[in-house]
Amino acid sequence: MSKSIVEHINNISINKTDPNTYTESDWKSWSSFMINRWLSMNSGLVELVNEIQSLNITDKKHLYKLYLDILPKKRVFAKYIKSAKVEKYDPETVATLAQHFEIGKKEVKSYLELLLKKDSGKQLVQDILLSYGKKLGKI
Repeated sequence: MSKSIVEHINNISINKTDPNTYTESDWKSWSSFMINRWLSMNSGLVELVNEIQSLNITDKKHLYKLYLDILPKKRVFAKYIKSAKVEKYDPETVATLAQHFEIGKKEVKSYLELLLKKDSGKQLVQDILLSYGKKLGKI
């Protein structure tokens, strides 16, 4: 069975596992991009990871060996930072349109996808909002 990203990180930091013990399946689950990304979440390793990435090492085994030799034999804590969810449409605009059409907010968002493709649709949305005394928000 292939290894998870956490197992790979543990193998290069805590366990110091020899790369020759890796199977073909283990190497298929290794993602240099994800290893670099995960390690860079640790503020103490950001500069190191940046330097290693600048070397453009394409061979998985070489990168594994490099991290194996460089990283200290201790647990690497790296809090994974998720991207912030950005609302595509102004929540107040969506709520106003949902009230106007008497439909759910999810439906309003799908209608906005269609309406905003044409100038006439944009004008319709703007007119509806103006009738409620509101201005066109982030669209």
